[in-house]
Amino acid sequence: MKSPTPSIALFISAAFFAFFPMTSVQAGGNISSFPGSQIQLVDAVRKATIIDAAVLVKLGYEVLSAPGQVAYEGSIFKIRKIFKGGNNGAGSVRIIVESHGDIHETEPTEGNEYILFISPDDDKRLKAFKIIPDTESNLSKVTAAIASARQ
Repeated sequence: MKSPTPSIALFISAAFFAFFPMTSVQAGGNISSFPGSQIQLVDAVRKATIIDAAVLVKLGYEVLSAPGQVAYEGSIFKIRKIFKGGNNGAGSVRIIVESHGDIHETEPTEGNEYILFISPDDDKRLKAFKIIPDTESNLSKVTAAIASARQ
């Protein structure tokens, strides 16, 4: 069997990475680069049953997910503050990082502080469906969005 010519192989490779681009881990990052970047803050506040400020202790183990997604099961967070819902101070959640089309999210970095928007998924497991860096600006935005949602 004849192997594809270099131009065809290059085209196939380019097409694959255009549809399933690779992501890189970047410490810090911005709001739009983390899981749930396509979900507006107000919508996340309404959907979340738990909103916590927490430190990522351990990124979970990678499991099979849909094309263009990487799921991390059992990610461990140490809860610093509870904004909505309840928790016992530490939590294990599922995180899904998407990378397809115009969405290029990166996984959170161990040791960094984040604000987590959590709700049960279809299997009743807790899923952090939106994650943003825990900064003074983001804390203010989250607090305002929670107050607005209560009205």
